[in-house]
Amino acid sequence: AVLPEILPKVEKDLRRLGNYETYQRQLKIVEPLVFMSTVGIKMDRAGLVKAASDTRDKIHKLTIELNEITAPIVLNIKSPKQVANYLYVNRGIKPITHKGRPTTDGKAMNKLAARGIREAEIIVALRHEHKMKGTYYEVELDDDGRLRCSYNPVGTKQGRTSSSKTIFGRGANMQNQPEPMKRMMQADPGMFFTNIDASQAENRVVAYVANEEAMIQAFENGIDIHNQTAALIYSKDIEDVLKDERKMGKKANHSLDYDEGPGEFSLIHQIPFTEAKFIVNRFHTVYPGIREWHASIRYQLSHNMQLKNCFGRVYKFMDRIGQDLYKQAYSFIPQSTVADMVNVRGTQFTYYNTDNITSLIRAQLVNTVHDSILFQYMLDKLPEWYHAVSKIVKSMEQPLFWEDRMFVIPADISVGLNGYDMLEITSKEFHSSSCEEVLSKVYAYLEECLDAQATA
Repeated sequence: AVLPEILPKVEKDLRRLGNYETYQRQLKIVEPLVFMSTVGIKMDRAGLVKAASDTRDKIHKLTIELNEITAPIVLNIKSPKQVANYLYVNRGIKPITHKGRPTTDGKAMNKLAARGIREAEIIVALRHEHKMKGTYYEVELDDDGRLRCSYNPVGTKQGRTSSSKTIFGRGANMQNQPEPMKRMMQADPGMFFTNIDASQAENRVVAYVANEEAMIQAFENGIDIHNQTAALIYSKDIEDVLKDERKMGKKANHSLDYDEGPGEFSLIHQIPFTEAKFIVNRFHTVYPGIREWHASIRYQLSHNMQLKNCFGRVYKFMDRIGQDLYKQAYSFIPQSTVADMVNVRGTQFTYYNTDNITSLIRAQLVNTVHDSILFQYMLDKLPEWYHAVSKIVKSMEQPLFWEDRMFVIPADISVGLNGYDMLEITSKEFHSSSCEEVLSKVYAYLEECLDAQATA
């Protein structure tokens, strides 16, 4: 590598694009990432062993059932060719194709499972259990029983960090851990976890950047955006929205902001195409600003192939104009804005402000995901914890600006002794409660967790 020699040229390009400040911000994330990589997270080793054993039992039972159904064929589910031959030839099921070829990938199996084809249901379950066992429960920890990773400060084009195994081949990606693994993550003795999460962050950025007034009004009036979307799609009052309808509203918000079509929506969410088409059309009818925003993105790309987010981060797209590029572009501003907000106002603020905010000294960062930070704090320093959290929340809730609009992304708080079973305190509740009320609630919850831990 000739890094010193190329630096002047790189700096010139950064300044030309208006990205020099972005570069400086990104540099500052390196030190806290190294710190978190070094600290790691204590894991419940006995819990991992038991989970792996239970999963082996599930795999054994599912395999026996599959073999009974497919007999005399013994199906190797890890062979796409064998699975395709069995389902599409032996069983005579109409092939699901991708780019003109039969496929048995995850989406295809989910679609077949949704039709009630038992072999597909078992294959989906087996793939899941093998993944949980091999990738998660049997993860190689360091000798001290901690899970560590290697963070990449420039993981994605949106400015998000990414993570992977350490350079020693141990650990795992810390940013995509499933719920059962989060429960295995334990705060160190005498400490507890605090997660600070940017609430519905991408949806909020989309609403304001797209100038979609119906979405904006929901956020500004404290209306649950997923309930509202479901109510608008199904033409009913918000209070009449059912649980499953809210789930579909949530899926629509997460997918259709970035122009997912009815075919893809149907396949991913395992619903009939006609239902998916209805949802997609209704979504864009009730939120017309989204497609207008998409059109403005396409126009901007035709002008100079560049987009800028709320923090001034500029990205120049180099790929060929087409639907794939457009979808990347639609997601760039929301995703990169949230990444910059969490990196700068969450991770960096917590790590670098220990000199002038003494309560932050005890906030030991252990992980960062795309829209949240996780740190641990001493149990016997709860008053100081409240002060630290207040400062971090204030930092993360600084206003964002887009053209003539100002908006805030609320920061919700969760506390607990492991990474999953946590008490949530919404931003609204935190701000409307006194210090004593928050501390009393947190203390009572943590005391309950400690009692349960002692009797387990």
